[in-house]
Amino acid sequence: MQIRYLCEAHPDLSMLCTKVTNLHREITMRALENETQTH
Repeated sequence: MQIRYLCEAHPDLSMLCTKVTNLHREITMRALENETQTH
C-alpha cells in the first residue's frame, strides 16, 4: 500500500514504482513455490 501512495503522490517515480511492484510480485511467487514444494 505504501508503494501505491508513493506512485500516486509522485508520478515522476513511476518507473521505480513499476520495478518495485514487479520485484515484490516475483518474490511473492517464489515464496509460494517454495511453500508448495516443502509441504
